[in-house]
Order: sequence, then structure tokens, then C-alpha cells
Amino acid sequence: MLCAAALALSQTRSQTKLRDKVIVKYSSNERMSYIIAYTVKSFDDDVPYIVEATVTTKRLKNDSAFKEMFMYSRKDSTVNLTKHYDG
Repeated sequence: MLCAAALALSQTRSQTKLRDKVIVKYSSNERMSYIIAYTVKSFDDDVPYIVEATVTTKRLKNDSAFKEMFMYSRKDSTVNLTKHYDG
């Protein structure tokens, strides 16, 4: 919490305006989708590999935990995986 407060205080005025604009824009959307890329390294392999996945969120006002539905989807030559949380 202290780190978040220090980060907020160190922002310039233009960074603060951009942050506020993003928050307002996001709060007006009901659904959002984005692509993530992350690196995975197994214990028995020396070289990590990059995994790309699609994440979709949809607001669920009646969900008491997250207020959103999350869907994680990864489809490539080795895996066709979909996981979700829907309240």
C-alpha cells in the first residue's frame, strides 16, 4: 500500500491525467479483450518459450468477488485450452 501511495505521488501531472482517462474509459466499458504474452520455463528444459493467450473480461454486477467474468483462452499447435471464472 505504501508503495502504491509513493508511486501515485511520483507521477507527473500528464501521467495522472492519462491514468484518470484510462480509468474513466475502462469503467464505461462492459467488456474488454486483450492478448497477453508470457514466458514459461520448465525444470527439465534450459530454454524458455513464449506463450500467447487471449483474456476477455465482462462485467458482472451481481458477482461479489470480482464483479467480472474472466475467460483465458490459449489455442496453438500443442494446446486448445479455455478456462473461465463466471461468478
